Amino acid sequence: LEKSSNVGVIKAALIVGDQRLYKTIRDFGFGRPTGIDLPGEGSGILHPMERWGMRGKAYISFGQGISVTPLQLASAVSAVANEGTLMRPHVVAGVGRGGTVLVSHSENSGPAVVGHPMAPATARELSHLLEGVVRQGTGKGAGVPGYRVAGKTGTAQIPVRGGYSSNGYLPSFVGFAPVDRPVMTGVVAIAEPQGWEYHGGQVAAPVFGAISRQVLLYLGIRPERQAPGLWPGEIQIASSGPGTEPVPEESPPPPEILPVAFEPPEDIGIVEPESVPSSTGGGRSHAPF
Repeated sequence: LEKSSNVGVIKAALIVGDQRLYKTIRDFGFGRPTGIDLPGEGSGILHPMERWGMRGKAYISFGQGISVTPLQLASAVSAVANEGTLMRPHVVAGVGRGGTVLVSHSENSGPAVVGHPMAPATARELSHLLEGVVRQGTGKGAGVPGYRVAGKTGTAQIPVRGGYSSNGYLPSFVGFAPVDRPVMTGVVAIAEPQGWEYHGGQVAAPVFGAISRQVLLYLGIRPERQAPGLWPGEIQIASSGPGTEPVPEESPPPPEILPVAFEPPEDIGIVEPESVPSSTGGGRSHAPF
């Protein structure tokens, strides 16, 4: 996932098998409407398993041969953030601090559980893997300082008649934050970016990061901060129990200084220096040495 390897995903799909792969895709809501309270929702394209062909499963495993809507993508990733619970999306007019719905779009709309496409433990593990994509993988641009962000980059070829465009791409990024207390899911997709950069990690991920930072601050989600480390030479003293004062460690006593016996050196005699004239012909005087 961190390297966005198509080959790795294909190998995983071969292990899973056709029936299980198709069922999992359907359970996450792809190939059918999400049921949002809006008219004219598309269902995307997911061909029946009988039409996949010999190489169809390999292509579908990394996103070719299938089309999804941004809403389906956000709904599926939200299921991962919700520890494996797929919810029916609904429209609201506004959300205030603390997640309070200000005005509902429809009186009959509201959150509802659609299914459980994966176990909670599996969803937590997948969240950890998706966090690695942002920390040290292709989605580094989506990172927000102080927050744990999880997500996945995508670089889709735009379909044309008879195949795919050779120079048309749809880079995207989908993710959620914070990982340990999710409050938002977002999808960023940019159609046919101009220039040399067209991968999802280059184009869409930085946009997701910039938007997420503003949303998290607006919702009042405090960033995580690491505890300051110890200064060089500083000692951390643990308390001996609740309600007791920490007992400082006693400093080690100074090393004991022992007297050293002193013996005078042997008498080697004193050698008198030879007498040197104090003056040499009116020149500069020289001291004996």
